[in-house]
Amino acid sequence: MRITNYAVLMIGLLAFGFMTADALAIEPKIVWMEPGGTPRFTENTDLFDPIVINAKVSFPLESTPCVGEPPPVIQDTLVLNVYRQTDRDEEESWLDLDTSSWVWGKTDKGVDEVTGPVSIGGTGMIRSLYTIQVCISNGTETGCAKKLVRVEHPVSEFAGGDFTVRGQGLSQNPGCNVLPGWALPVINQQMSSTTFDAYVPSASGISSSVPVVFDGIPLLLYLVMSASLNDEGTNNVDLASVPISGIDIGALNLPFDGLNCLIQGSADGVLYGEVSPGQDLDGEIRVFGMSVGLGGGPPGSTCTLVADDGCELRIVFDGDPL
Repeated sequence: MRITNYAVLMIGLLAFGFMTADALAIEPKIVWMEPGGTPRFTENTDLFDPIVINAKVSFPLESTPCVGEPPPVIQDTLVLNVYRQTDRDEEESWLDLDTSSWVWGKTDKGVDEVTGPVSIGGTGMIRSLYTIQVCISNGTETGCAKKLVRVEHPVSEFAGGDFTVRGQGLSQNPGCNVLPGWALPVINQQMSSTTFDAYVPSASGISSSVPVVFDGIPLLLYLVMSASLNDEGTNNVDLASVPISGIDIGALNLPFDGLNCLIQGSADGVLYGEVSPGQDLDGEIRVFGMSVGLGGGPPGSTCTLVADDGCELRIVFDGDPL
């Protein structure tokens, strides 16, 4: 009996050892401190002149109750590379970058950090969306963190044209309850399977007051919007406010009570700065100043939605040239 108990104890200890070893294999946490957000570069210069970005990345050691503090990162395992992307889908590894000039230090809280330059440019450079990726190991696992960078055509060079556009999502600002949260995934599923058409004039046409036209846009159907070039600020095309005939939630025939609603108000929007290849069309439409009435759903169905003050809906879309 004692031998049996001892064998069971040893098996248990071995199993615990394997569990502990697995538990210690924690990916290092990687935080991009600089640059913030998504940097955008629109300089109308020779693209063979590299764009240099000053980067700073930290590696916090966050302990857990079961495992404790993970091991620190191993500095000489740092790897830096850049991917060129189309519509946020990874397309190709464009360049592996040298980190020998990067400098290691400590934050004011004693956390390891590293700073150094990232160059995007030179042979093969085009205006596009890029991802800078940092990877590093702590001896048990390797972790990676990404930073998006946009190298854009100046919006004043936008060629315009006809686009096939797909809705990417409908959202509402925090605290807004015009749509119940459980209805948004159903609406977004329908939106993601629908394409619509857009005509955007060239930069010269926009400057001559030719409007932007959306035909078949989910929920809003047909919009004609005045546009202007924000080339001194955001490198965007700004879309001026227009009244909307209504967003008829009832016409979606959602299988829920109280959603036979027509949302009215105003809409404006933005087309984001242009990137290669193909100068694809990305942007969003904002719906605001809303009121809610009865929609065109089945007879006898009701509307229980309420548009709170300050509520905004946003339709994000992505398009490609025809």
